[in-house]
Amino acid sequence: MPPRLQIFDFHGVSMVPKFTDNWENIQSFKARPDDILIATYPKAEKDRIRPLVKFDNMKKDDMVNYSTMEVMDFKISPFMRKGKVGDWKKMFTVTQNELFEETYRKKMRNTTLQFRTEV
Repeated sequence: MPPRLQIFDFHGVSMVPKFTDNWENIQSFKARPDDILIATYPKAEKDRIRPLVKFDNMKKDDMVNYSTMEVMDFKISPFMRKGKVGDWKKMFTVTQNELFEETYRKKMRNTTLQFRTEV
């Protein structure tokens, strides 16, 4: 089994170095309104990749579902549950949701990102 990645606090978020090594480049990136990203893949690659990125398959993949990370206790709750928008409401108590909302507002106050939490 490969060694577990060390998790550390990164700007208030638990992260592993793999995702933060190039943070300066990401943070300094300035997108312009006319920027366009075009990615193409040969049909053979699409056919190979498509099953890998289906939620049910990712849920079973130890490299994706965090099941190999010590901090995740799957006896309490799996990291990936159903893949349905808004399903978090069934997992959080009212108090947990209020705490999450307060923490989220504090940590995300300077971002322009918007996330859909309901359909």
